[in-house]
Amino acid sequence: AVDDNGRGLLFIAPSGTGKTTLSRFWQEMKDAVILGDDRIIIRKEEGRYWLYATPWVGELGYVNNHRVPLEKICLLQQASKHQWIEEPKPVLLQKLFVNSFFPFWSPETVQQVLGFFGELVLNVPVVSLQFAKSPDIIDFIRKEP
Repeated sequence: AVDDNGRGLLFIAPSGTGKTTLSRFWQEMKDAVILGDDRIIIRKEEGRYWLYATPWVGELGYVNNHRVPLEKICLLQQASKHQWIEEPKPVLLQKLFVNSFFPFWSPETVQQVLGFFGELVLNVPVVSLQFAKSPDIIDFIRKEP
Protein backbone atom coordinates (compact mmCIF):
# COMPACT_ATOMS: atom_id res chain seq x y z
CA ALA A 1 0.00 0.00 0.00
CA VAL A 2 1.14 3.53 -0.71
CA ASP A 3 0.08 7.04 0.20
CA ASP A 4 0.50 8.85 -3.11
CA ASN A 5 0.02 12.50 -2.19
CA GLY A 6 -2.95 11.65 0.05
CA ARG A 7 -4.34 8.97 -2.29
CA GLY A 8 -4.40 5.58 -0.58
CA LEU A 9 -3.63 2.89 -3.13
CA LEU A 10 -3.68 -0.80 -2.22
CA PHE A 11 -2.00 -3.35 -4.48
CA ILE A 12 -3.09 -6.96 -4.08
CA ALA A 13 -1.54 -10.02 -5.71
CA PRO A 14 -0.14 -13.44 -4.92
CA SER A 15 3.44 -13.71 -3.71
CA GLY A 16 6.01 -13.17 -6.46
CA THR A 17 3.74 -11.05 -8.65
CA GLY A 18 5.59 -7.77 -8.12
CA LYS A 19 4.27 -5.99 -5.03
CA THR A 20 7.75 -5.49 -3.57
CA THR A 21 9.13 -4.42 -6.95
CA LEU A 22 6.29 -1.92 -7.23
CA SER A 23 7.07 -0.69 -3.69
CA ARG A 24 10.68 -0.10 -4.70
CA PHE A 25 9.50 2.06 -7.60
CA TRP A 26 7.31 4.09 -5.21
CA GLN A 27 10.31 4.55 -2.87
CA GLU A 28 11.84 6.80 -5.52
CA MET A 29 8.87 9.18 -5.40
CA LYS A 30 9.32 12.12 -3.01
CA ASP A 31 5.55 12.62 -2.61
CA ALA A 32 4.75 8.99 -1.73
CA VAL A 33 4.84 7.09 1.57
CA ILE A 34 4.95 3.30 1.46
CA LEU A 35 2.84 1.73 4.19
CA GLY A 36 4.27 -1.72 3.52
CA ASP A 37 4.92 -4.29 0.84
CA ASP A 38 3.32 -7.27 2.54
CA ARG A 39 0.45 -6.98 5.01
CA ILE A 40 -1.87 -4.01 5.32
CA ILE A 41 -4.95 -3.38 7.45
CA ILE A 42 -8.17 -1.94 5.99
CA ARG A 43 -10.58 -0.40 8.49
CA LYS A 44 -13.84 1.42 8.10
CA GLU A 45 -14.09 4.42 10.38
CA GLU A 46 -16.88 7.00 10.33
CA GLY A 47 -18.08 5.87 6.90
CA ARG A 48 -14.65 5.97 5.28
CA TYR A 49 -12.11 3.23 4.51
CA TRP A 50 -8.54 3.63 5.73
CA LEU A 51 -5.28 1.81 5.02
CA TYR A 52 -2.96 1.19 7.95
CA ALA A 53 0.59 -0.09 8.06
CA THR A 54 1.20 -3.17 10.21
CA PRO A 55 4.14 -4.22 12.37
CA TRP A 56 4.83 -7.18 10.03
CA VAL A 57 7.66 -6.30 7.70
CA GLY A 58 7.85 -7.57 4.17
CA GLU A 59 10.85 -8.01 1.94
CA LEU A 60 11.65 -4.27 2.13
CA GLY A 61 12.30 -4.76 5.84
CA TYR A 62 10.74 -1.64 7.32
CA VAL A 63 7.55 -0.56 9.05
CA ASN A 64 5.88 2.80 8.59
CA ASN A 65 3.46 4.02 11.27
CA HIS A 66 1.08 5.71 8.85
CA ARG A 67 -2.52 5.68 7.64
CA VAL A 68 -4.22 7.08 4.55
CA PRO A 69 -7.80 7.11 3.18
CA LEU A 70 -8.29 4.23 0.73
CA GLU A 71 -8.99 5.55 -2.75
CA LYS A 72 -8.42 2.52 -4.98
CA ILE A 73 -7.59 -1.17 -4.85
CA CYS A 74 -5.50 -2.54 -7.71
CA LEU A 75 -5.37 -6.29 -8.30
CA LEU A 76 -1.99 -6.87 -9.94
CA GLN A 77 -1.06 -9.22 -12.76
CA GLN A 78 2.28 -9.42 -14.54
CA ALA A 79 2.17 -8.59 -18.25
CA SER A 80 4.31 -7.31 -21.08
CA LYS A 81 2.65 -3.87 -20.98
CA HIS A 82 0.62 -1.73 -18.57
CA GLN A 83 -3.15 -1.82 -18.94
CA TRP A 84 -6.32 -1.59 -16.89
CA ILE A 85 -8.65 -4.58 -17.21
CA GLU A 86 -12.41 -4.48 -16.59
CA GLU A 87 -13.66 -7.39 -14.48
CA PRO A 88 -17.06 -8.16 -12.94
CA LYS A 89 -17.43 -7.35 -9.25
CA PRO A 90 -17.79 -11.05 -8.22
CA VAL A 91 -14.38 -11.78 -9.78
CA LEU A 92 -12.86 -8.79 -7.98
CA LEU A 93 -14.44 -9.94 -4.72
CA GLN A 94 -13.00 -13.44 -5.16
CA LYS A 95 -9.50 -12.06 -5.81
CA LEU A 96 -9.70 -9.87 -2.70
CA PHE A 97 -10.79 -12.85 -0.62
CA VAL A 98 -8.09 -15.31 -1.75
CA ASN A 99 -5.32 -12.73 -1.28
CA SER A 100 -6.34 -11.83 2.27
CA PHE A 101 -5.07 -13.00 5.62
CA PHE A 102 -7.62 -13.78 8.33
CA PRO A 103 -8.64 -16.82 10.39
CA PHE A 104 -10.30 -19.00 7.71
CA TRP A 105 -11.16 -21.58 10.38
CA SER A 106 -13.69 -19.26 12.01
CA PRO A 107 -17.04 -19.35 10.14
CA GLU A 108 -18.16 -16.14 11.85
CA THR A 109 -15.02 -14.32 10.75
CA VAL A 110 -15.32 -15.61 7.18
CA GLN A 111 -18.88 -14.25 7.03
CA GLN A 112 -17.76 -10.89 8.45
CA VAL A 113 -14.88 -10.64 5.97
CA LEU A 114 -17.12 -11.54 3.01
CA GLY A 115 -19.63 -8.90 4.09
CA PHE A 116 -16.87 -6.31 4.57
CA PHE A 117 -15.34 -7.07 1.15
CA GLY A 118 -18.77 -7.01 -0.51
CA GLU A 119 -19.34 -3.55 0.91
CA LEU A 120 -15.80 -2.53 -0.02
CA VAL A 121 -16.14 -3.41 -3.75
CA LEU A 122 -19.39 -1.44 -3.87
CA ASN A 123 -17.86 1.68 -2.30
CA VAL A 124 -14.21 1.76 -3.37
CA PRO A 125 -12.97 1.38 -6.95
CA VAL A 126 -11.41 -2.07 -7.39
CA VAL A 127 -9.58 -2.58 -10.69
CA SER A 128 -7.32 -5.14 -12.28
CA LEU A 129 -3.97 -3.79 -13.38
CA GLN A 130 -1.68 -5.66 -15.72
CA PHE A 131 1.81 -4.25 -15.52
CA ALA A 132 5.33 -4.74 -16.77
CA LYS A 133 7.94 -4.47 -14.04
CA SER A 134 9.12 -1.02 -15.09
CA PRO A 135 9.38 2.26 -13.12
CA ASP A 136 7.07 4.01 -15.60
CA ILE A 137 4.17 2.09 -13.99
CA ILE A 138 3.95 4.92 -11.44
CA ASP A 139 3.17 7.50 -14.14
CA PHE A 140 0.70 5.07 -15.71
CA ILE A 141 -1.14 4.66 -12.38
CA ARG A 142 -1.14 8.40 -11.68
CA LYS A 143 -2.64 9.21 -15.11
CA GLU A 144 -5.58 6.85 -14.63
CA PRO A 145 -8.72 8.86 -13.69
